[in-house]
Amino acid sequence: MKSGKVVIILGVSASGKTYYKERVTKEFDLYQLRRVITRTRRKSENNSIDINVSKEQFKIMKKRKDFFIYTKINKDYYGYLKEDLKIVENGTNSIGDCYYKLIKKLRKIMKDRLVIICLQPYNLEKTMEKIVRERDDYKKRVKDAEREYKFYEKNKDKIDFMVYTDYSTKTDEKVDEIINRILRN
Repeated sequence: MKSGKVVIILGVSASGKTYYKERVTKEFDLYQLRRVITRTRRKSENNSIDINVSKEQFKIMKKRKDFFIYTKINKDYYGYLKEDLKIVENGTNSIGDCYYKLIKKLRKIMKDRLVIICLQPYNLEKTMEKIVRERDDYKKRVKDAEREYKFYEKNKDKIDFMVYTDYSTKTDEKVDEIINRILRN
């Protein structure tokens, strides 16, 4: 049986990761990898399937080896469930998003099943304004966005598809085109 593809969407805060993950999941009938998080769910994540747990619960899950990958970002933990990898191995195409520092580990785990799409804003300044409007923790997020933006620009060779977003239907069409190409191969 042929393994499914795993599409991972990366990008700075407010670049549209959650929007595209949810949109593409429905449009292309992809399985959404379940993410376990210790942070509070954001307003923009109303339809998210994230599983919120306490830090203590996360540490127990980590000890039980429930995750195939996990990380700590600032004061919170994020992990993807190992049982979801079995779904991919059985041929199901999946989608998720993750922290940029996990790219290397993901490649090692998923090898040629992994396809990384990075959403990069055309105009970082406008994205920063969006972060300030939408996030309570905007000071930290702005600093993180600057660092991540530079990382993605320097590490394009680690990313399969770089999509410069202007938050329009043109970006939607570009992402759809990429997903179609991934699913055909």
